[in-house]
Amino acid sequence: MRHSRLTKASIIALLAATALGLTTPALAQNYRVDVYDSTDGLITNTLYDVTQDAAGYMWFATRHGLIVYDGLAWREINPGREISDLEFGELATDALGRVWSATLYSPFEVTLHGVDRGSAAVYEAPLRKVNAAIVSLAVSARRDSMDWIALSTMGHEVALWNGEIWRVLDEAAGLGTTHSLIFHEDHLLLASDSGLRQWLVGDADSQPEAVAGVPAGTIVAVCAASGGGLWIVSPDWIGMLDQDGFRTISVGPFPDLGLTSSGTTALEGPAGGLFFGNGTAVYSYHSETGVELLGKHNGLVSAGATGICLDREGSVWITTLRGVSKLMSRGLMSYTPRHGLYSDEVSSVIEMGSGVVVLGHYGGLTFLDSETHTLPLPPDAASARIMDMALAADGTLWLACASANVKSWNPEDGFRSYGPEHGLGEASFALVIDRSGQILVGGHGGLMRWNGDRFEFIRLMEPGTKPEIFVRRILIASDGSIYAATGRQGVFRIQDDEIEHFYVEGGGPPNNSYTLLERPDGGIWVGTVAGLYVPVDGTLRPVLAPDIDRPVYALTVDHEERVWIGTDRGILRWDGQRIDTIGVREGLRGNEVNRDALMVDRRGAVWIGTESGVNVYDSRFDLGPRAEPLLKVTSVEVAGQMWESMEELDFGVGAQDLDVHFTSSSYIDERGQRFRTWLEGFEEGWTPARPNPLRTVRYTNIPQGTYRFHVQAVGIDVAAGPMASSGSWTIRAPVRQRLWFRVVMIVFYAVVMWTVIAVIVGRRHAHRLELEVKDRTRDLERSERHLRVESERLSTILQSISDGVLTLDAAGVITLFNPACAAVTGLDVDRLLGTPLSDVLPEVAAWSESMSGRVGMTVVSLNVLDETNMDRWLEVASAPLADPLNESEGMVLAFRDVTDRRRAETEHVRAQKLESLGVLAGGIAHDFNNFLMVMMGNASLLEESRSLDDVERDCLAGIISAGRRSQALTQHLLTFARGGAPQRRPVSLMPVIREAIDLALSGTNVIGSIDLAADLNNVEADPSQIGQVLSNLFINARQAMVNGGNVRITGRNIDTAPKGVSGDSFVELVVADEGPGIPADRLEHVFEPYYTTKDGGTGLGLAISYSVIARHGGMLTVASTPGCGATFTIILPATNKPEMEGSRPDETSPPPCGRILVLDDEQHVRKVIDRILSRSGSEVVAVDKGGEAVQAFRTAIESGRPFDAVILDLTVPGSMGGLETFCEMKAIDPDVRGIVVSGYSDDEVMADPLAHGFAASLSKPFDRRALEEVLRVVLAPKSPAG
Repeated sequence: MRHSRLTKASIIALLAATALGLTTPALAQNYRVDVYDSTDGLITNTLYDVTQDAAGYMWFATRHGLIVYDGLAWREINPGREISDLEFGELATDALGRVWSATLYSPFEVTLHGVDRGSAAVYEAPLRKVNAAIVSLAVSARRDSMDWIALSTMGHEVALWNGEIWRVLDEAAGLGTTHSLIFHEDHLLLASDSGLRQWLVGDADSQPEAVAGVPAGTIVAVCAASGGGLWIVSPDWIGMLDQDGFRTISVGPFPDLGLTSSGTTALEGPAGGLFFGNGTAVYSYHSETGVELLGKHNGLVSAGATGICLDREGSVWITTLRGVSKLMSRGLMSYTPRHGLYSDEVSSVIEMGSGVVVLGHYGGLTFLDSETHTLPLPPDAASARIMDMALAADGTLWLACASANVKSWNPEDGFRSYGPEHGLGEASFALVIDRSGQILVGGHGGLMRWNGDRFEFIRLMEPGTKPEIFVRRILIASDGSIYAATGRQGVFRIQDDEIEHFYVEGGGPPNNSYTLLERPDGGIWVGTVAGLYVPVDGTLRPVLAPDIDRPVYALTVDHEERVWIGTDRGILRWDGQRIDTIGVREGLRGNEVNRDALMVDRRGAVWIGTESGVNVYDSRFDLGPRAEPLLKVTSVEVAGQMWESMEELDFGVGAQDLDVHFTSSSYIDERGQRFRTWLEGFEEGWTPARPNPLRTVRYTNIPQGTYRFHVQAVGIDVAAGPMASSGSWTIRAPVRQRLWFRVVMIVFYAVVMWTVIAVIVGRRHAHRLELEVKDRTRDLERSERHLRVESERLSTILQSISDGVLTLDAAGVITLFNPACAAVTGLDVDRLLGTPLSDVLPEVAAWSESMSGRVGMTVVSLNVLDETNMDRWLEVASAPLADPLNESEGMVLAFRDVTDRRRAETEHVRAQKLESLGVLAGGIAHDFNNFLMVMMGNASLLEESRSLDDVERDCLAGIISAGRRSQALTQHLLTFARGGAPQRRPVSLMPVIREAIDLALSGTNVIGSIDLAADLNNVEADPSQIGQVLSNLFINARQAMVNGGNVRITGRNIDTAPKGVSGDSFVELVVADEGPGIPADRLEHVFEPYYTTKDGGTGLGLAISYSVIARHGGMLTVASTPGCGATFTIILPATNKPEMEGSRPDETSPPPCGRILVLDDEQHVRKVIDRILSRSGSEVVAVDKGGEAVQAFRTAIESGRPFDAVILDLTVPGSMGGLETFCEMKAIDPDVRGIVVSGYSDDEVMADPLAHGFAASLSKPFDRRALEEVLRVVLAPKSPAG
């Protein structure tokens, strides 16, 4: 394929060649192809053949064994032996759907695979040449169950199994290489170097004979054709042999077929024609398009084909030595800039009289025929979008170019431009030429007609009508009437100077129309933002069939009178009965179809322009509805046991968890298939359809009952596809829940009770005396036994409880303790028993002595460091141990570790302090930003003054510098304010760390060293805020090391979420200094606001840092050992996204100007905005209340002088704020362009203005440059959607 920029000579040559019928090689295009290689799960990219079995599974012969693909996973096949060590060269599927495989080299084993994909039979062919690879394999399943097998090798050998014996042809037979084999009726056909031969299988004495009528010479492939014929391929021609004899179909040559002596594979295509090729090249033939060489330029994984298979859904699978290609359709071709297009988006399509197709883009044209040429628009339209095109009788191409208005072009004169000086409005979106040659243009202002000198206005509505009319599409109907689709006023029809208006009363989405279509029956359809409508009786009524409930941008009718409907989600095709969808999933280049980019050419092909390229639909390759998926419920897993039989199953007793597995053999969109399921007896009906990539459904706690599982494929070309069901499954109730068991147990207990009562009554008198005699003995035994049991129970309780317990004697010595006591206190077990409490826990001992035998509780801090280097906190309870005389003999103590609770309480108090500070800081920052706004705005104006002397300019520079430092301070304060979320994006930490070190340590006697992991991930962070945190830590380290030293920062990736932080992956930064460290009693206070140990310190640095890291979803901790420095650890969420490069606005254009409405409650702010805008030529109206702003906006529109933009302060005390005011303005004019400003720069409206309808946001304080940059973007001309 060739593509180039268009010149006058090249376009004349292109048009002339097409007009004279000259042919050149076809323009390469992409088909709908999926490719698979080792990155998708293949064990190797070297594949030799492919076939499909009766169950729909795809089989592949590879250099490392056999692979089966079910649409989900690639599985190796092992039919009873170590097959993965074998190379398989050929596969075949017989008429019964069984798969046969043959090894690539000697010994040549042919294996028949059973339904379980194991080996059902193995045949070894008696071929002699060891190093000769297999070339072809053919099998035939006979009615008498005697299978026929044939294979050929590169050693000029052919082996035939006729069901009883092997027959072998060697070099002496004179065949040369046999490239292809096929059983046909009672013969084996051999495509060989010596021609096409036939060998009678049932005759043991027969020899191969030449097939009558077929030309002599090398034959490389033969395959079955529909209708009982045979396709025959030679290096020079393609032929057909049927009941009428032999005929040549297409003449080559095909030189690549003669480059190798290996096998050639051939297969009849899904839409007729033929696919054929070898490891060097692969071709396709169709009677309409001829022969095409396929390869990477069409989207295939590589050139050549080691195997070709047509699956049951009409897709062609091609194996190569570089992977697998799945060609799903040749009916939907695509072109992109890779094929030479001027740009991605195709906004308009037209066919010229010569057959050349012209594509319109942003800023240029593409001419498509056998070659591709591009032509840029003139410089004044370099960024203009071509919205519509029309071809005049003299060959001139007319273009509607949106903001660049109208252009005309022909190869002799080039471009001519038409604009307001010729009677046009601000922009042109639609253009048609009627049968008389009249040119009609639609755009802002309405409809215009060319009179040969200028465009005349056609009045559609009275002047001043709101909203303003702009025409998007024009249609010349067969009766000569003119239809105009508008953006807000519905549709107009003009006939004989009479104007009829079709619209929905009260406004609404149907009035927002995009396109028009005259149907074959003469009816008019209107595509609107709300779907399809019909203009009738002065209104727009919805089309009932088809019922479209989404935006319709484009409409056309093909040669088969099918309506093509372009939407925001692809194409809908309506044939009067059903709707077919063609979207990205079906191979469409983009989602949105542009309104002048849907065209049917003279051949009947449909061109579809999208935001990502253009597609061409060729109905000659239309496969129609695809075969339905093969659904099967394969197994159910219960309590770890797999049940593969789907007949009647009994799962036993009790509630069960079921894992149901099913398969769906479909390869149109493996991962996008949707299914709905129903466990009958458990669920009331079908579940909603959704993708199920694992093909598994789990049910939990299934009670007793009988169930049946159903699964159905949904959305595979039809609303509901095939359904598969299991047999009935039974879960029985436990025996104890059955009625008969309960009755038996009641009777049993009644009998037992009666027997017990009778025995007691009968023996009561006899036992009375015995009980009296033995009463005292029994009491003593019972007391002893009870004491022993209680002792054992107490020991068990002490061993099992999580609280620590120990007892003290009167001297304070430990006499008993449980295992939890050592764990809670952190003491060595060997030190406890017999040790005075004061020796191991002096803090607890001192408190227990003060209790003097009383019951009490306290919380004690132990000088025992945990894993975070923090003291432990214990809650201690005491109770006295007394003798019968109530004299204290000792004490029992219980311990509970409350360290986590204590730290949580401390963190809560710290958070409350930060929140209070944030509320105060937010209010101060907002008011302060207003003051800074006035100061910096006026200062930016004074900067432009030329009357200032050097001293005055120096003073002004000081004011501006102070203002910027104050602005930075307010930004720090806003870190604590409500809604102060950081503006996070992917950030590389190395530049941030270096900048912070340079800022904090430059010019000092402290050295900063960096040691980051080479593979350190980026983080999701606000770089300015993270830089502030690092600067605070480096400054603290510098101040701590008065005599100099080293501060070291290290970084690594961690995968385990630290306690208190959620997420999957993180980056850990550790900042360590060599200072004196932080005393333990001060360590837990360092992050509290206003807490400082430095003279003159504010106490905000670490508090701000803690808040910043917390709002990033991370953690900031500190550890310190006095005399060994302090270590701060920062945990931040990691990301694998790359860091985004910033961009700067274009400042070369002149300052923007227009009519601007300003709302701000501060008088001085209004004045400074007025001064800035007025100096650039804008007309400014400034008000201080939301209601006044709405009234001024309404008055401006009614007077015909609307505002070009509105600037609204978000917060206006005592009045409507900017958001409420803007909502009322949008109700008056939905296209109002708004800029929201605020001193609360982190408000959600400021963070995402587009989500609230604003065109941009601007944080106070801002200067002249910032305001002009935003206005330059907001006042730029808009391009309409679609």
